[in-house]
Amino acid sequence: MKSHSSSTLLEVRNLKVSFQGIETVTVLSGISFSIRESETLALVGETGCGKSVVAHAIMHLLPPSQK
Repeated sequence: MKSHSSSTLLEVRNLKVSFQGIETVTVLSGISFSIRESETLALVGETGCGKSVVAHAIMHLLPPSQK
């Protein structure tokens, strides 16, 4: 059986997302994963645990930070 060399389609390393309000709140920290060809990744968790924030951050759909 030949091993197939599949390329990495998406790699996320040490993703961190913070929101600024009255104080800064870190909502994601240290999220890392990679997806190779023919692989599927599922983000599973309770409501409010950050699944959508991960997706929005990867697609650059979060509002820019204010510094």
